[in-house]
Amino acid sequence: MEQKSAEATALGKGRALAAQVRRVKYGLYTVPSQSEPGTYWTVVQRADGGLQCVCPSGLVGRPCAHRAAVVVRRQREEVNARVAA
Repeated sequence: MEQKSAEATALGKGRALAAQVRRVKYGLYTVPSQSEPGTYWTVVQRADGGLQCVCPSGLVGRPCAHRAAVVVRRQREEVNARVAA
């Protein structure tokens, strides 16, 4: 139950951060920290699209708003590309 709550919290924060995600190059993004100055690197690491973030939560495998933000941004881009096509 606690895991679902943490995932829901990360997703809610990720939605709010999605507009601030910056793609550095294919598979590499920066996302602003919400708790301190600066940004965190989020990397698409696996062929299945799995993400790794270097924030404290991401480094220990907990739900992460930065990863959620990248997922939300990528989904929005995919929808926009389909609509444009």
